[in-house]
Amino acid sequence: MQKSPTVALNGGLGNQLFQWFFAHTLSKNGSFRVDPLFKRGKNSFGVIWPDLNELSAKCPHVDKDSTSLISTALYRKLLHLANHMWRFPMFRPLLYLAGYYRENPNLEVAQSLNVPSPIRYAFGYFQSAEVMKRAQGAINQELLPIIESNLIHLKKRFNLETPYTVIHLRRYPTAGYKLTRIQFCNLSRKYFTDWASDNAGQRVILLTEFKDEASEVIDFIKPELVLDSSQTSAWDVLTIMAGAEKCLGSNSSLSWWGVRLCSHFGGQVWLPSNWSYWENVNPNAFHFDGCNLATADWDLSGFD
Repeated sequence: MQKSPTVALNGGLGNQLFQWFFAHTLSKNGSFRVDPLFKRGKNSFGVIWPDLNELSAKCPHVDKDSTSLISTALYRKLLHLANHMWRFPMFRPLLYLAGYYRENPNLEVAQSLNVPSPIRYAFGYFQSAEVMKRAQGAINQELLPIIESNLIHLKKRFNLETPYTVIHLRRYPTAGYKLTRIQFCNLSRKYFTDWASDNAGQRVILLTEFKDEASEVIDFIKPELVLDSSQTSAWDVLTIMAGAEKCLGSNSSLSWWGVRLCSHFGGQVWLPSNWSYWENVNPNAFHFDGCNLATADWDLSGFD
């Protein structure tokens, strides 16, 4: 029986940061293992495996092999079998007794009703401000130094004179999801433009994945700088958000981390008042002390 709990890593950088620091809250002996559920280079939702090497180098808790690289979970085939077994309700009590924990922010998705003690394998997203508060010591030790160092370089690279305002516009693909909707809906143009009219400073930076998806917002706000995924990495997005005087986030895990880091460094921050048009996600899980709420307004195109 493995002594260190294992947490599955999946999704983009924002999801992985929630999973990474959730792992820090599990183990009484301070160590954990990870189970990467996707292959390097495999593109999922427009995101390729984020580089966690620098983060793991600063982490004294994650198990590493003799070459100082992250050790992935033992018995991976058995763990993945457990993920498949979860689809069948008859097996869930047995998985619970084995220490299997399943968590999903979508309240309509089957997940563990109780938290096993101890948790031996956790599969999910763990998107909770309260849980991350418990991991704050590890966040301070491992993540903040990376952000502070990166910000120095990015200020030079993009000539980021402070103070500046950041708007992070995140869009989810809607094609193919009319029958099986995803957890979140896209925030409308109004969400961003109303906030900008009331709060944006003189120097506005708009961060988005693809500029053509933000054309209406860009035309209205006329930001000084627009950066998309062709110019920035997910780490760049987090860092630029962290250095802002004011920062508006979207309903995305990457956006949450950027807003939370900005707040830590003294910025004024806003998150959407709701996380999903269908109210199938608890927005209170994302809100934290010092976070302002911008009224959510939704773009329902693609979901009619």
